[in-house]
Amino acid sequence: MAKLNVQTTFNPDKEKTIAELADKMGLKIKLPCDGKGKCGKCHVQIVSGKVEDPTKEEQKLLKKSELEDGIRLACCAVPKGDVTISLKTKK
Repeated sequence: MAKLNVQTTFNPDKEKTIAELADKMGLKIKLPCDGKGKCGKCHVQIVSGKVEDPTKEEQKLLKKSELEDGIRLACCAVPKGDVTISLKTKK
């Protein structure tokens, strides 16, 4: 199965997570745990821009190397300004 790389830019909106902002834009990110930060499956990569520091949930569910590479959980990461993310979706 081929993978499609999707990139999009978000503008901050009153402490909303990347998943909430994506939903508002009509971009659906799979949230198996309904966005509660429990499953660790809604990986996105921060391509540019800044997000709030990793939450305790992200620190538990993501490897240090993933965090260093800009991998975050869409249900936890809150943009501090314009943020461009990349996500892999199955085609």
